[in-house]
Amino acid sequence: MTSIRFFEPPDAEPLSRIIVRNLELVNIQDYPSQTIQALAKLYTRERLIKEASHCHMVVCLDGTEVLGTAAVDGDRVRNVFVDIRRHREGMGRCLMAAIETYALEHGQARLYLHAVPSARGFYEKLGYEVMGRIERELAGFQLVELLMAKELPRLDAVG
Repeated sequence: MTSIRFFEPPDAEPLSRIIVRNLELVNIQDYPSQTIQALAKLYTRERLIKEASHCHMVVCLDGTEVLGTAAVDGDRVRNVFVDIRRHREGMGRCLMAAIETYALEHGQARLYLHAVPSARGFYEKLGYEVMGRIERELAGFQLVELLMAKELPRLDAVG
C-alpha cells in the first residue's frame, strides 16, 4: 500500500538513484546523453537534502520503499520523479495532489512548473496548461522546457 509523507534525509540516497535512472531512461527522449549526464550530477544525496531544507518535499512509499518524490517551493513545483518500474500506477498523481494541497494551505492560488516535453501529457491531465517555452543553458548544453501553470481551487470551494 502506498503512502505519502514528508521527506527525511535517509530518503535522499534512494531518491538520487530513482531520479538519475529516470533521467537516463525517460528524459533521454528530451535531451542528448551529454545533457543527461550533466543533469544527473545535480541530483546527489547531498543536494537533495539541501534542497529539502528550503522547500516542501514529499516522498511516495510502498511500505518502507521510497518510490518517488515531488516538491513545491512557493508557487513552483520541482523534481517530480517516480521509480520507472512504477510509472503509470498513480503515484505521480498522488505526489502532485499532496503538494497542491500543501500549496493551497499556504496561500498559493496558482502553481508553475518547468516540464520536459515528454512530461507534457502527464501535467495536462492534472490540469496544467502550457504558458510558454523556456530555453536555458546547463553546463554548456541547451535545455528546452515548457512553462506550465495551474490555477488552484480556493480552499473554501474544495469539498
